[in-house]
Amino acid sequence: QSESPYNSTGTSFHRLTHPMGDENDQWTGFRELDDTQIRLLAREMVAEVRARGPFLSLGEFVNRRIGRDAYSFKGALQSAIDRANLNESFRLEAFSTGPYPEPSNIEDAYTGVGLPGWLTQADILTGIGSGITARSDTFVVRAVGESASGTAARVRIEAVVQRVPEWVDPVQDPETPMSILSAVNRVFGRRFVIVSYRTLDL
Repeated sequence: QSESPYNSTGTSFHRLTHPMGDENDQWTGFRELDDTQIRLLAREMVAEVRARGPFLSLGEFVNRRIGRDAYSFKGALQSAIDRANLNESFRLEAFSTGPYPEPSNIEDAYTGVGLPGWLTQADILTGIGSGITARSDTFVVRAVGESASGTAARVRIEAVVQRVPEWVDPVQDPETPMSILSAVNRVFGRRFVIVSYRTLDL
């Protein structure tokens, strides 16, 4: 996302530093999304994260998975763009995929794909890529315990707790999507392990 020099009111995604055209000019400009489209993209992004996550690295978030399942054709962000149909009005003439060795890999067989007005995952990452980080799943927890009896006993502790990719019920692989999780894993989620533990001075 970037500030637009063209007095536009939406969110601009400039593929070039100084585009020649205006917002949503498919050939020489840049793509711009209004607030409704941004909210739609955010909803679809959440759906992709729930279906694919957790991501073990930024690379796994950005790139497609290796394989032949539904997640191996494109990354989460590109899938969210496509699910939101943000490029629907920018498709041009269709072309035949027959001559290609793997025609099923070409989901958008249109000549408009990749033009400056066609929003891609790379356009969004250009704006946010330098600021995104892997989510931290490590937490510092401090607690104080006191005796309920007349004995003057009091302790203060600190623990470093980390959430790991494995589910509470390890029978299912960490990559198992939420849609087919067991009842236990759906309720309790990922395992937490205590990395370190120490007592603190009162």
